[in-house]
Amino acid sequence: MLLLQAEAERVVSNEAQTGIWTKWQAGNPARNKVVIPQAQHELLCAEDWQRQQVYQAINDFLSALGSVK
Repeated sequence: MLLLQAEAERVVSNEAQTGIWTKWQAGNPARNKVVIPQAQHELLCAEDWQRQQVYQAINDFLSALGSVK
């Protein structure tokens, strides 16, 4: 499971997201949480440098899935 969080989130609770993610990821070898610095709610509409981190996190996560047995 991949959790992408906006550091400056104002719409949803990062604390609540992390709590749910922690419960769901138990026993799951493919898990990652990435917090995008200074980003707000719409990560894909963020500044280029932030969006680059989002896409890199997604690519890394999907690549790692190939190695999970």
